[in-house]
Amino acid sequence: MIHADLSRARNDDAASASRRTIMLVDDDPSVAGLVREILEGEGYGVETVGTGSAAETMIERVRPDLVILDIMLPDADGLMLCARLLGQWPAPVIMLSGSRRESDRILSLRLGADDFIAKPFDTFELVARVQAVLRRSPRELGMPSTSPLAPASGIAPLRESQPSGGVRNGKSTEAPITNGALTIDPRRRTVTIGGSPVHLTPTENRLLTALASDAERVFSRDELAGVLWGYESMGESRAVDVHIRRLRVKLEPFGEEAPPIVTVRGFGYKLGAGELTDAD
Repeated sequence: MIHADLSRARNDDAASASRRTIMLVDDDPSVAGLVREILEGEGYGVETVGTGSAAETMIERVRPDLVILDIMLPDADGLMLCARLLGQWPAPVIMLSGSRRESDRILSLRLGADDFIAKPFDTFELVARVQAVLRRSPRELGMPSTSPLAPASGIAPLRESQPSGGVRNGKSTEAPITNGALTIDPRRRTVTIGGSPVHLTPTENRLLTALASDAERVFSRDELAGVLWGYESMGESRAVDVHIRRLRVKLEPFGEEAPPIVTVRGFGYKLGAGELTDAD
């Protein structure tokens, strides 16, 4: 049973919620109805479907800002569906699961999900996680984000020479980030190497942007987990290793033009010259 407290937390995200659309994929009418009521009460537009096939059709039409996806659907494995939906439209995904399998959380993150919520969940937690994921995403996909990295507390500020977004001295700091042939445009959420596009998921984009924003800095796994999922220590920081491997695969076809992602053994990763090595 989901803990339903319909008292709503008010914060700065509420003013912009009405401009966001969420696609909810859950075949349980009671859960879907409650989640829809909560999110619509917070100002979000919500579209609901109960099957994987309907989700694949709707995402093309709705192009949502966020997908909330149940793992167990009558016609599809939600984990595999997550990967397919990301291929159709690069909206962030929050996975829901009533299963007690710990592997569901890990597999969800490995397959590109931005967050994972176990059932039953508290409604305040659901709203907070939705706000956190949307805060890390552009206000409209392909448009500027207020904070493209959205680092968790405890991660030191980025260098002034590599602005991550926002306004300083009245001027926009959404300047492209470059590292050799690599160019990341935070405004358009695009990545190119030597002028050729690199097709990344939102999670991979945030990861590469974090590393490129301060190429001399070594980021710990916990810090990168904070950039990706909004909290610095999630007990799953090794899931960062999986996303690093996937990112390396995406960069590999560009050869020496792509800056290497260097493993600092026992600590984390940095972007820059050096030998590519696998994680511990």
